Amino acid sequence: MSYLSALTAFISTFTSDHIPRYPHSAILKDLEWWLSRLSQTGISRSLMHRADTWDLDIAVDASKSWGIGVVIDNQWDAWRWKAHWHFEGRNIGWAEAIAVELVA
Repeated sequence: MSYLSALTAFISTFTSDHIPRYPHSAILKDLEWWLSRLSQTGISRSLMHRADTWDLDIAVDASKSWGIGVVIDNQWDAWRWKAHWHFEGRNIGWAEAIAVELVA
């Protein structure tokens, strides 16, 4: 279960310094979970290498001003944004996620 999705969705709504924002119950519940976990002592997680990684020769990138680019095994394609794509919480993080989704 993710305890960051509500918080990151809330953070993405901060598009202006002059619009007040109020966290809803899901955000408060996630913050309470984090507070309880980070307040505990003696908790650890191993950072040991789990398995070999594979280089799939894939690269993606996104630009707020131009669009999305994808490179797979020396072949590439790019898509230019239509005007006014940057709305309703869509930001560079959203654009990068779309690039990854296109590759998948």
